[in-house]
Amino acid sequence: MLSTRILTALLLAPPVLAVMFFAPAWAFELLVGVAFTFAAWEWGALMSCTRRRTRGLYALLVAALLAATSWALREWAGVLPALIALALAWWAFVLAWLVFHPQRAPSHSVYGLKGLCGLLTLVPAFAAVSMLHRDQGAWLVLFLLALVWLADVGAYFFGRAFGRHKLAPQVSPGKTWEGVVGAYVATAFVVVAGWAAGLAFGPVWYFALVCLLTVAISIIGDLAESMFKRQQGVKDSGTLLPGHGGMLDRIDSLTSAAPAFTGGLLFAGQF
Repeated sequence: MLSTRILTALLLAPPVLAVMFFAPAWAFELLVGVAFTFAAWEWGALMSCTRRRTRGLYALLVAALLAATSWALREWAGVLPALIALALAWWAFVLAWLVFHPQRAPSHSVYGLKGLCGLLTLVPAFAAVSMLHRDQGAWLVLFLLALVWLADVGAYFFGRAFGRHKLAPQVSPGKTWEGVVGAYVATAFVVVAGWAAGLAFGPVWYFALVCLLTVAISIIGDLAESMFKRQQGVKDSGTLLPGHGGMLDRIDSLTSAAPAFTGGLLFAGQF
């Protein structure tokens, strides 16, 4: 399983990095939009959509909203702050949901609350990643991806080696507080590497604080998807990426981390 996971990552990394660094900004934005549209298709399954047509319509709705968001980001400066604020409010609500009522799911399906949850998860995250690349360049996007995914790697290995105390047993029994420690050990190395590479924004303490908060919120995003999958009785959101599950499984942490990280830059006056 781990070898398949690594092989898939190695096969996907070169074309993604090539588009990120060498293609026009619109091409990277299109790539992100396609990935998020696949994630929307998979979200349809978490909404109990058994008909492919219904899932397809939901994915098309999300794709249309992503296209509209891309256009709006170019036209109005206030769109990004509004979406970041919406995202942070949403993830604060999700944190409360995870703490107090993780076993309760919305009773509605495709046209109900779960569909709205998908929109709040995917659309602001798309805006955050797109604007980060468009305004700040590929290196900070790569740094964000490294921050989130290496924290995930640290959590995985620390959890397997030392995991004893459950983080959220009602949501994801495999995740532990020791895994959180591993995530922050990895985060410390990534922050130092980013600072050494000249990617820090604002004072060093502020850069480190934004990174620490980003990882904390990324864990909420990971747990939120686990909550929805557990409510639906599935292990993975899909089978698109061998060893990883679905696209949503791969970007779940990013959907919450990207608005937090981009919001940190926005607050520092970098946009």
